[in-house]
Parts: sequence; structure tokens; C-alpha cells
Amino acid sequence: MSGLIKSGLDNQKYRWFKETAAVAQLWEASLMLVTALENTFLPHGAPDREAQPDQPTRDRWRARYRNALIRLGDAGIEVTADAQAGAEAYGMEEIDAAMSGKALTVAAPTRALATSSPNFE
Repeated sequence: MSGLIKSGLDNQKYRWFKETAAVAQLWEASLMLVTALENTFLPHGAPDREAQPDQPTRDRWRARYRNALIRLGDAGIEVTADAQAGAEAYGMEEIDAAMSGKALTVAAPTRALATSSPNFE
């Protein structure tokens, strides 16, 4: 969530919000939760923190990011003008923070949220 706030919201309009203590606390709490879940549900330990996620995992993260931007935009929230850079920042923050590797993956979206989407070319 905090990765989406940092990478997906328009910087000019929401910079003040992105830099608040509340967003920083959300980030820290998310990391604590991931660590607790990791310790509880991964009996063989955490995935290799140096391993890079495979392409299908990266594609799922990019699709989730694109769908989140669409939802935010539909709600009247201004999103980043550079969706590609935002997706890269989001993917690296969220995947690295979750230590995704092969252990923590997210199902691909089941449907598109809108017929138009931010440009990811």
C-alpha cells in the first residue's frame, strides 16, 4: 500500500502526503507484518533475498499496479504522469520489501478494470 502511495500518486499534488509520518509508519508496519507472516507460515525459512522474481511474477505486479492506477484515477485521484517509472519503482519497492522470490506471489487480476489504461510502453 505505501509503495503504491509513493510510486502511484502524482508527485506535484501529493508530495506532502507521500512524505508524512503516517505513510512511513504504514511502510514499517507492512514490513513487520510480512516478517511475522514469514516467520509463521514459511517453515523452511524466508526465500532467498538475493533472488530476483521471475518474469511472470513481475508481470503480475505490473498488472496490479496498472489496475490500481486505474482505480485511483476513476476515484478522481491524480496519479503519476510517468506510469512506466512508477511501475518500476512500485515493483522494486513492493517485491523487495516482501522478499517475493518464489514464496510470496499474487494472483493475476481476473479482469481489466477499464478499457483504457496508463501507457506502459
